Amino acid sequence: LQSVVKVSGVSLNHALEVIRNSDVFITVDTSTKHLANGTSTPVIELCFGSSNFKKQGIYKENSWIVVPNDSCHPCAMESLCPKAQRTCTKDLKATELLHFVFSENRNQNFFRNAKIY
Repeated sequence: LQSVVKVSGVSLNHALEVIRNSDVFITVDTSTKHLANGTSTPVIELCFGSSNFKKQGIYKENSWIVVPNDSCHPCAMESLCPKAQRTCTKDLKATELLHFVFSENRNQNFFRNAKIY
């Protein structure tokens, strides 16, 4: 991987061009995830909060969905989280994600508090 590109405030066409030219695309449940689904670029989707990967998750070859190990996931965002902190978003460590991204075996789970689909 050569660099990290943050895409914001650009057209969908430009975002699609950036995704197509990426080695891997890391995203949450956004419109750019759906754009990436139409490319050959590998996708790692971080599925937190109310995002239900069984309904909206990216499903294509060479893509992975990282889901918190919390029994309350996916939550109903209309209600307050019963936990002191939303562990679904706090327990994923950047170092774990980087190990996963740079791994040659992405079937191995590097996450202590998440599952991979």
